[in-house]
Amino acid sequence: MPRFYLRAIAGRRPRLHVRAVCLGRIGEGGKGIRFTVLLSDEWGEKEILRKLKGMGLFELGEAFVPVGPDLEGDLSFLASRAASNGTFGVDEESALTFVKEKLSRIGFREGERARIAGEDSTEKENNEALVRKLCAEGESFLRAHGFCD
Repeated sequence: MPRFYLRAIAGRRPRLHVRAVCLGRIGEGGKGIRFTVLLSDEWGEKEILRKLKGMGLFELGEAFVPVGPDLEGDLSFLASRAASNGTFGVDEESALTFVKEKLSRIGFREGERARIAGEDSTEKENNEALVRKLCAEGESFLRAHGFCD
């Protein structure tokens, strides 16, 4: 099951849009992650959303399992933007319903950042520590590239 660190950065002018997406494929045990930023200035918002769709983000299966510090907010924002510009192929209300279902299927619970896999308590604790580490690394990467305060 491919797991990815995911962080969406919104632009506000002239309207709300995807400014950038920080993405990183997570290897076994959290190893081998390399963060990439897809910029709307270079790619365009629609192309970024098409790429994410092609990777399986907008599917309920496990082709793309996201992890991130604001997973619910980022996934809702990306699904809403994809719905509004026709990339997703559903209306915005259906897109938000999809987000809830996807998060439920990957074991996300409101108030948690995300869980990577597994249900037993030892694995859950290890996964939560790994998610915190990945989120800190991702935020540090974004800050170094001028996307965070």
